[in-house]
This record gives sequence, structure tokens and C-alpha cells, in this order.
Amino acid sequence: MFCTKCGFELSATAKFCPKCGTPAKQPAAPAPQEAPVEEPVVEAAPEVEEAPVVEETVEEVVEETVEEVSETAEAPVEQPTPEPAPQWSPIPPAEEAPAPKKGKKGIIIAIVVVVVIALLAVGGFFAYKFINNPAKMLAKAIDNQSGSLVEEYEVSYNSIQESYADLNGDMTLSVDFTLGDKIKSLLADQMGMTAEDISWFNSAGATIAMDVQDKSLGLDVDASINGTHITTFQALIDANAGEAYISAPEVVSDASFLVGSDFDKQEIVKAIADYTTQLSTYAETYPTPAQMSTTADNYASIIKKDLAGADITKGKKEIKASGVKATYTELAITIDAKTDAQLTYDLAEAFEEDDDLKEMLMPFLEAEIQSDEYSEYTDAEEYWDEITSEISDAKKDAKKTLEKIEKNPKKNKDVGVLYVYLDSSFNVKGISYDDDADGEVFTLYMPEDGADSGLKLKIVDSEGETLTIDGKGTSQDEFLNGTYTVALDDEEYFTVEVKNFDQKTYRKTRGVNAEFLVSLGEGMTESIYEDDMQFLALAQYDFVVQAEGTTGKIDMNVMADNDSLLQVNLSYSMEDVPDMSKAGTVYDLENMDSEEMIDLLKIVDLSSTVSNLEAAKVPSEYVEVLKTISETLKSGDDEAIYMMILGLYGYGSYYDDSYYYDDYYYDDYYDDYYDYDDYYYEDEDYDTYGWY
Repeated sequence: MFCTKCGFELSATAKFCPKCGTPAKQPAAPAPQEAPVEEPVVEAAPEVEEAPVVEETVEEVVEETVEEVSETAEAPVEQPTPEPAPQWSPIPPAEEAPAPKKGKKGIIIAIVVVVVIALLAVGGFFAYKFINNPAKMLAKAIDNQSGSLVEEYEVSYNSIQESYADLNGDMTLSVDFTLGDKIKSLLADQMGMTAEDISWFNSAGATIAMDVQDKSLGLDVDASINGTHITTFQALIDANAGEAYISAPEVVSDASFLVGSDFDKQEIVKAIADYTTQLSTYAETYPTPAQMSTTADNYASIIKKDLAGADITKGKKEIKASGVKATYTELAITIDAKTDAQLTYDLAEAFEEDDDLKEMLMPFLEAEIQSDEYSEYTDAEEYWDEITSEISDAKKDAKKTLEKIEKNPKKNKDVGVLYVYLDSSFNVKGISYDDDADGEVFTLYMPEDGADSGLKLKIVDSEGETLTIDGKGTSQDEFLNGTYTVALDDEEYFTVEVKNFDQKTYRKTRGVNAEFLVSLGEGMTESIYEDDMQFLALAQYDFVVQAEGTTGKIDMNVMADNDSLLQVNLSYSMEDVPDMSKAGTVYDLENMDSEEMIDLLKIVDLSSTVSNLEAAKVPSEYVEVLKTISETLKSGDDEAIYMMILGLYGYGSYYDDSYYYDDYYYDDYYDDYYDYDDYYYEDEDYDTYGWY
């Protein structure tokens, strides 16, 4: 038996042609013959080679399959292909082989094409159903946003873990101030001086190293004027001893001075312990990305579930921010009283039962109650209980609302509309909420048009005050440039121009590398009433920031009419500082007698300080005083040193000192050198002497 379509020889039981798929027609029973046919019929064999017949058959099968898929959205079930029964043929095997192989290849191609088209049809069907189901689109957007936030958090988390590892509280800080002519004039006026009097003073600075130990805090300060080193001094608070010391190794070598012994050492110990504990455990207080992901998924699931039953309509809308506009899919979600209450109830209930979230937040609460603002709480548990209590109250109110609506469905009125704007990848590009009673209360638009990106944030609080941030940025070669304005109740407070913000660095490590030019708006300048300070209101504040982890540099330049008023250069680094302790001999200045004081002053050396001041171009009238003191101390003359002390501190400070009174007889001493009537007067109220 042969196929009526292609001529392929079929078995007696074949239902269709295994080569082309044409249904087989069963032949009528043959009439009796006297003898068997000696030669088989082979005239149809050449038709096997006709490729167009095969393609036509595949095409028909594909068309039938597509029609079936479009109607049922299901892939066709593949029927098993029966193996043909062996047939005798007089054609040699070498000539017979190509035909069956070619037929099998055609069958495989047909099956592949059918499956691919079926999958495309099924995929297209479900994609069509998905994009026409606003609730599913919203759920997808919530999942995307949740996942994106977790990814962003993971970058920050890794940066914090790396930056804050093994910190002990030590740090170095360097700050320099450079004055402009306008600031100099202002300072001169405040001090009753002329601009010329202060013209020599261009800059001042200090480099500070802070050493934090279990029960002590030390500072090493290197001071400079006009970029020239002047002197170095140290300060140390020793909570063990309950004392504080200062030392100036360039002035008095190998010596410390006791400057305080009446502070509460327990308070100092506690303050140091709190600081070091918070710093050393800072990285540990952050939840892991896995914890954040679990929490985000839990609450996102609640939001998706409760919003799924809301009335959601889909459309297209163009959103704009600072001239940047783009059209996105708009999901308008009508929030009724029932949905609002159900969402509040479910989120509150989840919060109450979320022990994992409590564990995550407790370290933050522990840190927060250390501040004066939250000092009313004895511990973090009390703080947590108050937060939970407020949420529980909201849950109770939501439950009452749900019960009222259940009894009277007419009370389920619309309360507002939430608008969500999605791009083609279901990423949120905008969100807005309009309350039926209060109008627009929240809007966030982030449209993108090529390299341009806009930003519009508007928040209206319960008092009706409106905060807005509006701006536009352009990204090119991994750098963002843009301008953003912050306003309150439509009154501009300040504008920030962002220059060359390194987005690549920020994405990788959360490091900030950019320039920010800040201009004050009327909302702030109106509060500066003094005329001599108006130039600060009209100035621009230029910040160049390079910060990553626990190190950074900030350069600020205050500009007015292209002139620099003030430059501040600050750098910091959380790094180990050598341990500090009180140096050498300790002198108790408050309890020294005069002889001990004179002996101490004899070892004071101000020569290096004087030389440094001269190198810094400090006017001679200021340096000469210190130079005279330095020379007097070097002389080792007790009388000259004492006279210097009188000149600096006044006679009354040492009048009652028996050592000097008995040995030098000051009444006679001054009669020899001064005209008493010219230089002294008697203060009857205090019975002491002073200079005219």
C-alpha cells in the first residue's frame, strides 16, 4: 500500500503516512489471482524526492496547530509516530538510504517549528493576559521595587561592614580656614579694629588626633597660622584618676599640667564606653541583606494582597519634572475605606507579631535613646513598647472601621486614589496619592528621557505645609550633572547644583565624589536681618566632597560676586592613633606656691613659638610681647619674672603670698622703683590694689 499524497510505501496497518502525515486509505481486498505478482510496483518511488510536497504538508500542520493554540492556549499533544513494518524492495540499500533520512529530518523540523510556535503562542497569550491585568502589573511592580531596594541596601551594607571593621574610636581630623577680605573687614569691625590691622591674618588651622581608650580620651593638636606651624599641645582626660591634663612639649618638655580634678569620672567612663561600644558595634547593628529581603517580601505580600481587591484601572499618562517628560503606564488604584482599613490592620498585625523585625530594630533603638531627645526612655524595650502601642491603637481603629463596613456596606466610601507609573519593565517611575478630602498629599515623579532624568517630590503634612524638591539631571560617561531646588510652601529655601557626581563610585561603594554649589533662597535670606550679614545670604556655598567609608575630604568655598569670602578645608579619617598618657612631671597649677611657680617658669621655653609666629608674618606688636616674656623667662631672674607676673596678672594676685611678702617687702620694693601715688590706688570695697 502506498501513500496517495507522496507515494511512500505504507504498512498494511498504517493509519497515516509517516512521511507526510496524510491519512492512509485502506485499499479494497484484491481479487484472487492465479499466481503472485513477479515484479513490485515502484513507479511511485521518484515522488519521494519532491521537497515542495513536504513543505506544503508541514505548513498545513503548523497552521492547524496555531489555530488550535490560539483557541485553547495549550500546546498540542505530540502523537507517537509508528514505526513502518519492514518492506521488501528490489532497490539496493545504497540507493534506498537517502530517502528515509530525508523524511525523518523533515518530521523533526516540523515538530520543532510546531513546538516553537506553540510556545510563542502560549507565552504571548499569558503576556497579553498579564499586561491586561492591572492587579498583576501592580504586584510585579511591588516585587520589582522591593527587590531593587534590597539590592541597594546590600551595597550600603557591604560598604559599612568593610569600612567599620575593627574601629576603636581613634580618628584624625584636619581643618583649615582661609579668610577673604570681606570676612576680614567684618572681623575687624567686631573687634574695633581697622581692615589694615587684620590684613596680615590670612588663614588658621589645626590637625587633631584623637586617641580613645577604655577609660581615657586624648587629643593631640597641631596649630598653624598662615600655613605655618605655630605650636603643639596635648590634652588628656583620665577617668581612672578623675583628672585632666594638658601639656605643651615645645614650651615645657616632659611635663604635664593638672587642669581639672572635680569632674564626675563615672560619667566620663560611661560616655567613653557608650561611644566606643556604638562605634565598634555600628556595623553589627545593620540587618543582613537576607533579613531585609525576608522583611521586604513579608510586607510586600501584604500590600499586594490587600490592593489586589481594589478597583484598578490601566492607562497611559505623561508625567513631568523640571522639563523632563515621559509617558508611562498609569495604574489608578481607587482606595476605599475598607481597603484602607484592611491594609492598616494587616500591616499592624504583622508588625506586632514580627519578632525578627524587633530584633533587627533594637540596636537602632538602643543607639537612639542615648540622645537627649529620647532620654525619657530607660531602655530600648520601653521605646519599642511605645512604638508598638501606637501601632496597636491604629490596628484597633482599623478593626472598628472594618466592623462598621461589614454591618453597613454603604459606609465603604472611596477615600483616595493611588497612582503608580510603570515603565515597560514594570519599574516604578512615579507614585502619587490624592486624598478625596485633602487633595494631593504625596507625589514622586522620576521621568527619564534619554540621558535626562527629572525629579519632583511633593509632601503635604497634616498641618498643610508643603515640602517640594524639584530638579533635573543629565547622565553622561557615568557622571551626573543637575540642579535641584528645595522649597517650603512655595518659598525657595535653597538650590543645589550638582557637578560631576560619580555615579559609578556611588553604586559600588556608596562613596560620594562630586561638587555641590548651594545658593540660598528667600525662605532663608529673609531670616537674616542684620545688614552686615546680608552678604552671607547672597553668597554661594561651593562644596567639593570626596568621601568613602570612614575617610573623606570636604572643601567649602563661600563665594560672593566671584570673590572668595571664606574657605574651609576639612579632612577626616577613622584610623588608629598612638596611645596617649600624661607626660613626665605633673604640675598642679592651682596648688603651687610662689617659689614652685617661679621654678616652673624658669623651664618654660617660648623661643620656638616666637620664631614660628615671626615666620607666619604675625605683626611685631603681637610677637614682641611674647618675645619679651620669653627673654625674661630665659634670664632666670626671680625679680624680673615676678615683675612680669605682676604685669600680666596684677599685684593683688600675689599680694597675700607670704613668701614674696616676707622676703621682698613689696611696699618698700615699689617705693624704690615707682611713685606710689602715680601708679596705685586703694580700692576700699575690696581692699586690694590694681593698676590704673
